[in-house]
Amino acid sequence: LFDTAWRTAKERINRDSEKAPSERTARSGTRRRAPSSTVSSPQSRRSSKRGGRTQATRSTKKTAAGGNKGGRKASEGGPVTSGAASSSSSSSSAFPTLFPSDSTPVAAKPADITEVTRLTANWHRTIRVIYRAVKNHSDAYVLESPVVEHPAVSMEEKVKYQKTIKRPMDLRTVEENLELFPRPIDFHNDMMLIFSNCEEFNGEKPITEMARAIERHYLKQWAYSEKDVMESYNAALALGYEPLLDLWEEWRHESPVLDLET
Repeated sequence: LFDTAWRTAKERINRDSEKAPSERTARSGTRRRAPSSTVSSPQSRRSSKRGGRTQATRSTKKTAAGGNKGGRKASEGGPVTSGAASSSSSSSSAFPTLFPSDSTPVAAKPADITEVTRLTANWHRTIRVIYRAVKNHSDAYVLESPVVEHPAVSMEEKVKYQKTIKRPMDLRTVEENLELFPRPIDFHNDMMLIFSNCEEFNGEKPITEMARAIERHYLKQWAYSEKDVMESYNAALALGYEPLLDLWEEWRHESPVLDLET
């Protein structure tokens, strides 16, 4: 048995030695093409400890660095297209600036028509209440109608009044203008004009004392409501309300006057 086993082993050795060198080379090439992860040399282990910087890696980085330097020189003065620039541009487009530069035009705020109309109606309603309080005064009848139309005034007095008073005013004319006054001060000025005209034409007469009593009553009503009137008016101005002063001179009602040419 021993002799038989020895001969068999010797035959196997002879057969292996007689195989072609190409087969051994192929097998050795196959072993060399084994994955690098399965066979690690001492040099590769040292490079992995250093962060994977082999000689090829270092040469590649040097080449890339040289290319970057050349690229910077070539693109000097041109627009920057790095990742930081692209990220900043995208962030700026996604989040617009809250404070635009001085060169950015700011559009004027349009008027809030609904709110302006409401505020204007408020102060017009208030001056209407003031007017009614004056109209209900016991002596208001002496100033209610135009002088040139008053039945108790003689024609001679009417002509004299026409020559003396350059701008007549009366309570009836103020009432006709209540919805047309562009500003509260226009209403106030017309009311005060009635009292000043009466005093200027009549002097110290009983009718003047009656007009002064009406004036005191009016000023009390005006002082009581002036704050509310002006707050509504100023709020309307802040929202874009524009008093039509030019049209007011065309629309307003004037106290009737005599035709002295006839």
